[in-house]
Amino acid sequence: DADLVFDQLAYASPDGTQAAEKIVVKAELKGRVRKTVWRFDAMLGWPTGALYAEPLFLDAGDGPLTATLSGSWSPQQARLQIDGGSLELAGTAGVSATGWFLGPELSPQDLTIAMHSDDAGRLYGRLLQPFLIGTAADDLQVAGRVGLVLHFDKQGMDQAGLEIKGLALEDRQGRFGLDNTDGSIGWDRSKVVPVSRLAIAGASIYRIPTGAFDIRVRFAADRIDLVEPVVVPVLGGSIALDRFALSGALIAGARPTWQASASLRDVSLEQLTRTLEWPPFNGTLDAQLRELRYADGLFSVGGGLEFSAFGGRIEVRGLSIQDPLGTVPVLQADATMRGLELEALTETFKFGRIEGRLDADMQDIQLVGWQPDRFNLHLRTPPNDDSRHRISQRAVENLTELGSGVPAGLSATVLRVFDEFRYDRIDLRILLHGSVADLDGLARPDGGYYLVKGSGLPRIDVIGRNRSVAWKDLVERLQQIQVEGAQIK
Repeated sequence: DADLVFDQLAYASPDGTQAAEKIVVKAELKGRVRKTVWRFDAMLGWPTGALYAEPLFLDAGDGPLTATLSGSWSPQQARLQIDGGSLELAGTAGVSATGWFLGPELSPQDLTIAMHSDDAGRLYGRLLQPFLIGTAADDLQVAGRVGLVLHFDKQGMDQAGLEIKGLALEDRQGRFGLDNTDGSIGWDRSKVVPVSRLAIAGASIYRIPTGAFDIRVRFAADRIDLVEPVVVPVLGGSIALDRFALSGALIAGARPTWQASASLRDVSLEQLTRTLEWPPFNGTLDAQLRELRYADGLFSVGGGLEFSAFGGRIEVRGLSIQDPLGTVPVLQADATMRGLELEALTETFKFGRIEGRLDADMQDIQLVGWQPDRFNLHLRTPPNDDSRHRISQRAVENLTELGSGVPAGLSATVLRVFDEFRYDRIDLRILLHGSVADLDGLARPDGGYYLVKGSGLPRIDVIGRNRSVAWKDLVERLQQIQVEGAQIK
């Protein structure tokens, strides 16, 4: 038997990846031998001091560590039997183990490890977060209770079970969150296991909240499959996840890949834009997403996303997001808009009233870190549009400011006499590449380009002069238009 005390231990590795300061360790060892088998009982306590082993830092002042181990060792058989082992990090987590090991490398033959934590927030902060730096889960607020059981045989881990109670997490950068969640998950390396179920009180992604929903899935080998569709209430409508299959997530070194299909029903654009603090849109979002896929960090949508807004139709195609939950996601897509009602659109954006219809094509869209990096936008009056074409004085002023041009046909003084004007066509092209935006419209023989080509009396043409402008300057003009309007000088 032996009682050992190590006091005021300190250490620092030359490369700075390991260090210890004022460590106190207390150990009790008991051993006895019967024939060729050694029986042992051991206890270790770490009441004070701090330890760093990259990337983990532990201070016993935040909760001391205690460990116990009892079992036997047979040198002849090279067999280690663990009758009972425990590791307790006070206030954070506890681990217990039983099983046996065999051979010179002490490979596990039958080993069960159980972990529990009544404070998932401390478990995350003290033990998990350091290993998650640089991932989407490196800055979370976590609460709840968790329990985990793992079983290993000669070939490695063959069974796992997870129990969670009241688990809630929130990304401090506002990208995602999970409300009060209860449930259990079971996994087996080779055989079918019971269906796993999670009851989720609510969730959020990029500040968009959802209602409560349940998930029923089956875990087996390296696959996770949805057992039945999941309907998630969101923004006055719903998102239905009809199919989901993930592979590669449960095998070390494999790259996770998942495929899914989903549908959106009656999702309120008004609630969506209000939540995201965008200018308010009216209408609903309905879509069939038949080919959702994630592989090698790329999320893509195979089918088109269609929805109604401003009395017309909007379709998004070729949508993909590289590293969607990373620090600098890259979004790419193409979009078309047909038959939008300009009166509803311009009133929404406080641009000044314009009546008529609008078509638009937005090709080669790329957002980097959710900020525009490139696109090719063409806004225009649809061919054969027979709706009423009117433009208000304020809209004329704003379009003039946008193109840094002039209204032709009337002086600024006379312009203020009229509330609205007729127009024949609207045409605006913006080609963004990096920090520069190229502007264009309808060709004009006398120079410049038409943003608005007038019609009838009193006639007014809005003519653009700038062919190129810094993107930040153009954004500032748009922001000024929404807040104050523009002035003709």
